[in-house]
Parts: sequence; structure tokens; C-alpha cells
Amino acid sequence: MMWLPISRQWKKQLTAGALALGLAGSAALAQGDGSFQSTPEKYLMIFSKVGLCPDLACPSPIVLGTQAAPYDIASVGPGGAIGSFSAGSSLPPGTYTHLYIVLGRDIVYRGRVRMTTGGNDYDCVTNGSQQDLQRGVIDGDLVTPGSGTTRDITAKFASMFENGREFIEGNTRWKIASDTEIEVAAGLPQPIVVTAGQPAPSIRISIDAAGALWGGVNQGGPSGPTCYLYGEAPAITLRTD
Repeated sequence: MMWLPISRQWKKQLTAGALALGLAGSAALAQGDGSFQSTPEKYLMIFSKVGLCPDLACPSPIVLGTQAAPYDIASVGPGGAIGSFSAGSSLPPGTYTHLYIVLGRDIVYRGRVRMTTGGNDYDCVTNGSQQDLQRGVIDGDLVTPGSGTTRDITAKFASMFENGREFIEGNTRWKIASDTEIEVAAGLPQPIVVTAGQPAPSIRISIDAAGALWGGVNQGGPSGPTCYLYGEAPAITLRTD
């Protein structure tokens, strides 16, 4: 049995000074009065393909499963399964070093983050807008604690990058595959070796969005404090049996 945690990769910056692949923009964070964390009510995205690759370049991934419908990560408890995949005859003999995932670029968030600034408590709530992420964060509504209505925000991440753009960070490669998808090849902690004549492993992908919604307060607005939100990557775990 092997576990692969992909821990919060999107909050790391793609390039020095560039937008992180999550919703965390370093410049925006620096303007705020601290950052605060909560678990979202909704975290909806598409995992359209899951597979394995023999290397980081991953020119021809072995796809183990596909899914067209959006998956609400926040609707299940910690470790809720994206799916279990039996590789069967579709996984040829060989050594596989990377997990391959195709993600949808549109993400839907809903929730609130409790925060304190200037000695006062506020909630920053998702406000039902549709926003791109060229600034790295999404605008929320700053309200008194417990008030306001959380509404879905649809955000497109990496919206400033052209299709075909690739980024490599350590043993993980991100590619802006199209207007709607991003491909990720993430290194496994140890290779999966499939030997001819032996059954291929069963693979289970689990995911957890606990603590994945963050926010902060900007004090410099012309009408007083404003707030922003950003999402961290869910924790993705791969298990082979």
C-alpha cells in the first residue's frame, strides 16, 4: 500500500513574483491585515482524468478513469473518494513515477471566513460574482459575524496564462492545456512497478478540502476596510492496494 499526499501545491508560486496556481497572490496578501482560514461550504471543480506516467514529461499518460461531472470536494468528509480505479489490462508493465490529473480551470467556491482586524471581528463571505484571478484573489463582502448570505463565486485560475504554457516546480509539472483544463503530473513518493503476468494495482484517489478557504482584510479602501478570499489546493491522496 502506498499513499501520495499532494499537499497544497496551488498556493506555491509558479515563478518568482507570479501568481500562484491557487488563488494566493503574494502582492495581495502583503496588503492585508493577516490571513484567516476556514473550510468552504462548497468547493466545486472537475477532475476529468486520472492516470499514471513513467516520467515528469508524461507525453502519453495511462488514463485510469474519467469523469465529466463537477465534484464538490466540500460535500464529503475528510478523505472522501474521487473514485477507485482498477487498472486491469489498461496498465502496461513498466515503472510509473508520476500521478497524472486533468483539472477544470473553473472553480466554484461558497463560504465565509471569520477574521479580526483593528480589534474588530468580521466575516468575509462569497458574494455570487464571477471573477478571473489575474490579481490572485477574489473579492468578498465584509459583514458583521454571522450576517450576510454566502453565494457561489465562479473563478478561473491561471487566467492570465496562454494555452500551452508549462511550469515545473520540483517534481511537479503544470500545463495550461486549454481554455477549460490544466494538466498536472505530480511525482510519486515511490514508483509503482507493474510486472508482466502480475495483476495491476487497484488505485483509490481521495481528497480533503478542510481549511482550504482563506481570506484577509485590506484596510486601504476609500470606503473603509474590504476583504478578499483565496482557495488553497485540497489535499489529494493516492492509495494503491
